[in-house]
Order: sequence, then structure tokens, then C-alpha cells
Amino acid sequence: MNSVAQKTHSQLTQRRRPVQERSVKRVERILDATASIVKEDGFTKLTTNLIAQRAGIPVGTIYQFFPNKSAILAALEQRVADKVNNALDNILERDSSNLNLIDELIDKMARIWKEEEAVMLNWHALRMEPQFATVEEESFREVAERNERLMIKIGIRQPQNGLLIGSLLQETISAQLDFRAKLPERAQEAALKELKRMLRSYLKSHLAPAKDR
Repeated sequence: MNSVAQKTHSQLTQRRRPVQERSVKRVERILDATASIVKEDGFTKLTTNLIAQRAGIPVGTIYQFFPNKSAILAALEQRVADKVNNALDNILERDSSNLNLIDELIDKMARIWKEEEAVMLNWHALRMEPQFATVEEESFREVAERNERLMIKIGIRQPQNGLLIGSLLQETISAQLDFRAKLPERAQEAALKELKRMLRSYLKSHLAPAKDR
């Protein structure tokens, strides 16, 4: 990482990681307040003063943990990535190794998307900002590597393509969940079923014969 990237990365890093339960709850309040504001108005009107007001804390408390609002947004993105990684880790621990794992992954991703919809609805705009490129790259790599392990677990014919297929899987699910959110509520469940059918058909073409079910 060059000096410019290091400086940018430090500006997006929490100053202090909460350890005590009280501090953990304060950071969660900061992140929840930020998500609430982003959901209503996007990123453009976001300020640390507004976050503090919404969270019901002094603005100085925010600066105990975060150097700026960009670091808060990076922490929000990391919260989503952690949820996705935890979901994938849980699936990877299963004894099962068939395509039902893909259905489970999509269901878990849909729940996470719903929980973090403020970030997910706006993240594509934020990820275009140069200072977030490193954060996005790190998050993408973490998820893609787990997806690669999932592809191997399921039994793709060419394990050397696992990372590529895992990356495609990640991007496809994310894009389709974005699309699903724009649909009327009555159509959202049907869209989820179609996503499962689409990915099952695609992945089935990559399975070794013994796994092709």
C-alpha cells in the first residue's frame, strides 16, 4: 500500500475499537443513526452533527471513535460485510454440499439486505468515491474468497475458476437484490425464487457429474 493509500485508509479507520459493552452500544447507536439518515436523505446531507443529534449523544462522543463521517460510512459498509462473511462461514460449516446451500445463501443475503437496506440502496453511489476504493476492494475480496470455498464445497468441475465464479455469484446476488427492492412487495418473493432458479441453473452447468443433482 503506497503512502497516499495508507493516508486514505487511516482516514477511514476507527480511532478506537469499543471493548466495553457501553462503548459497543454507543458505536452501534452511531451506525444506526447514520443508516437512518442515509435511508432518508442519502449521503449528501450527512454530517457528524446530524448523526450525533439523531443518536442522542454529544458530537464529541463520535470523535472518540471516528475521525470523520467517511470513517463512519466505512464502518457501516464493514458491518454489512461482516454479516455476509458470518453467513457464509455458517454455510461453509455445514455437512451438506449440494445446491440447496445456494438457496440458503440467497435467503440469508436477502435478510441482510433488508436489515441494512439504507446502506445497500446507497452504497453503489458511495463506492464510486475514490477514497472508498480500498475499503470496497478489501470487502469484495473477503466475500469472494468465501464464495470460492463454497464453489469448491458444492463441487465445481474446475476449482481453479472458483474465485471467478464466486465473484460472479457475489455480484449477481447483490445486483438482483437491488432490483428486487424496486419491485412491489407482492412481486419480491417471486423475484427471489427466480434468482434461485437462475443461479441453480448456472452453477449446475459447472458441477462435476457426481454432484450434478
